[in-house]
Amino acid sequence: LRSRYTPTDSESTTISQLIKECEADLGRFQKEIDMLRSTTAKLERDKHTLGLYLQDLRCISSPIRKLPPEVLIEIFRHVCCSAIDKGRGNDLRSRRIRNVPTLALASVCSAWREIVISTASLW
Repeated sequence: LRSRYTPTDSESTTISQLIKECEADLGRFQKEIDMLRSTTAKLERDKHTLGLYLQDLRCISSPIRKLPPEVLIEIFRHVCCSAIDKGRGNDLRSRRIRNVPTLALASVCSAWREIVISTASLW
């Protein structure tokens, strides 16, 4: 490559053929790389979907779901009453802060919302 050597006609023909073969190989490699990237992307999506499914399964079997509403109400009362004790005062801000834990509990899930709304002592 660094010399001033000029290939013969026969060598030029061979070199041209080698160039075509290399270009064809590069094209095949690129196709395979693209296919592998596509496969990898699909596997990543499938992995993510499976991870979400696993998370849902773990949530469904969570011990807190087994607690009866009466126990949850007692826990909620403790949380909300401690907030009321902290927010004692008659100004508007204190009254608004008192309902924050209750609203937070009510926004966790529909079952908790039903319990919170139906328990007057939490408000």
